Amino acid sequence: ALREKTPPASPITPGDRDRYGSLGTRYGTSQRQRQQQQRNRSNSTNRMAKLSAHQIDNVSKLSMDDVLDADRDGGPPPQPTLHATKHHVQPDDPTLHLQSLLLAVAFLFVWSPQNLMAPNLTQMADFFGFTPEQRDLYLGAYVAFATGVLSLPVSAAIGFVADLVASRKRLYAWTCLVGGVSAILTGVSQTYAQLYFARFVCGGCMSGSVPIAFSLLGDLFDTKDRNAASAGLTAAMGAGILFGQVYAGCVGSQNGWRGPFYLSGALTILSSLLVLWFVKEPVRGGKEKVLQDMLASGTKYEKKLTFEDFMHAMLRNQSNALLIWFGFFTSIPWGVIFTFLNDYLSQEQSMSVPDATMLVLWFGIGCALGGILGGYLGQLTMNMDRGYLPLFMAASTFLGMFPFLALLNGPFHTAGVLPCFYALLGGCVANLPSVNMRPCIINVNAPEVRGASLNASNIAINLARGAGPSCITIMGAIWGVSRQFSFNVTLVVFWTISATMLGFLAKTLPCDQDAMETELARYAKTALEKDEPSVTSEDSWSIAGDVSLMSIEERAHYFDAHAAEQSLMFLGEAFKEVEIVLHRNRDRRQQSDRSVSSSNGDAVARRPPTSTKGGTSSHDHRRSLWRRQQLDRQQNYESINEETELMVEWKTAPIQEKYSDDQQDHSRDAEEG
Repeated sequence: ALREKTPPASPITPGDRDRYGSLGTRYGTSQRQRQQQQRNRSNSTNRMAKLSAHQIDNVSKLSMDDVLDADRDGGPPPQPTLHATKHHVQPDDPTLHLQSLLLAVAFLFVWSPQNLMAPNLTQMADFFGFTPEQRDLYLGAYVAFATGVLSLPVSAAIGFVADLVASRKRLYAWTCLVGGVSAILTGVSQTYAQLYFARFVCGGCMSGSVPIAFSLLGDLFDTKDRNAASAGLTAAMGAGILFGQVYAGCVGSQNGWRGPFYLSGALTILSSLLVLWFVKEPVRGGKEKVLQDMLASGTKYEKKLTFEDFMHAMLRNQSNALLIWFGFFTSIPWGVIFTFLNDYLSQEQSMSVPDATMLVLWFGIGCALGGILGGYLGQLTMNMDRGYLPLFMAASTFLGMFPFLALLNGPFHTAGVLPCFYALLGGCVANLPSVNMRPCIINVNAPEVRGASLNASNIAINLARGAGPSCITIMGAIWGVSRQFSFNVTLVVFWTISATMLGFLAKTLPCDQDAMETELARYAKTALEKDEPSVTSEDSWSIAGDVSLMSIEERAHYFDAHAAEQSLMFLGEAFKEVEIVLHRNRDRRQQSDRSVSSSNGDAVARRPPTSTKGGTSSHDHRRSLWRRQQLDRQQNYESINEETELMVEWKTAPIQEKYSDDQQDHSRDAEEG
């Protein structure tokens, strides 16, 4: 690391080594001095071994001339300046985009089993021997209730543990792993009870992964970037649900309904292992600007979630209450859409399963576009005024119902241009507010409460999605209305209530966010007063400039342009980091191969030339000489590097005590002389 970071100093000649290579040469080379020099070099090596890589990177560059001039003056060279802290705080990782991409890929696959049953609901009903009424009740309402409601204790436990566990990365990986296993168990189910239990576990893992993923997101991105970052993660969730449902609709009629569950489970397990191996744990609260000074001083953010803090966030924080209830009411129609839309188009609209799946595909594309566009427009309105964001969410929620009503009530029997346009527009507009809900929750909650608040919101969303299909079956059983009428009533009623609640959020959101940031600033000030780091010139490294160890600056390549461009930029950076990692590994392998070849060449070079019937082989002899010359050059180069490294160690070691000892030895020798 020192060879890479430290610029080459003045060339080291044999004369320099004779004059200054031994620190005690100027005062004589007595036995006592040589022993002291050896001890100093040993201490320097030990001190260098204790330095972290980040500290070495921040060593102020000292030229060789400065060291030699200080030696001639009889005093120690200037001390290298380090950005030091009491606790080591990790800087931004160069593979942050790649790690975030792995988190998003795992998020995509863990949510892929969500709608795998929807395209083949009638086929599964025939397998289990259900009538059309039993199909809607047992495979529609009951299974959705198990996936979204009964699994809430599992997802709640995962969400609360996210604020208490030491490694959220491992918790996220294991959650995805169990979700993949449950998806495979869904495919091998032979009875309805086995199917019910497998979907119960799968639903708990899907919903449980949400608070962990967004809690990690809160510590990876700054406040102003979280809307756009949430758009990318939400788009990954929507893409997983979409591609899973489309794949199940394409292959289900020919290969059966089990195959999509096998593929989804295998990919989820693979992605969880990648997260476990390659993703690093971020610092809690590391992206909060008000905590920057505290983290730079080395004091960690150590507040933990308590029951009082959670109850205060749920009862006293008005924005939390409005956002959680908004998530509940707006998710009831989404639960109906996820469960019955594909089967509704194929049964009530008399479409073929491929045509119905095609409309669902356009609907999913619209949801993905709405997620990205919603993050961009939400960021724009947030930059204008924080109160404009809830108004934007309210308007898009209310307007999103009209394309759906046109799709549900239009006389469409094939996947033509107009129904595809309605499906695309409905998914896009209706999904605009959803991507901005979780960033709002993050912005009004302290770091230790975010996981629990996101988990409470996630519980409400999954409860609504599980109860949504029951609304269709209950209205049909009590009032004898059709699925088409139930669809229309559910969309209009619940999305109108959601839009009304967001109007009140426009007043409470700025106040609650200011209160949260004020509380964080008060905590940071108190922590700094209690645990002020001591930095001295001799025993500690000094802090230079205004640069902190944990840089929490606004990075230009973190979702800073249009949301679509930001997402593409994010993917581009991730793939570039993949290329860099692969190139680095290839260079290491080539270097290892060259080392092996060099050792083999050394053996050949030292082997005496052989004789043949025609005499001594001059070609082999010349080749041996050439290899010997190359080996000598390499050894000389390594010796120069070792000498340079020794001088760098001398520069970075604390040497005041060494010079004091050398001066005492010089005085003692002078008296003896």
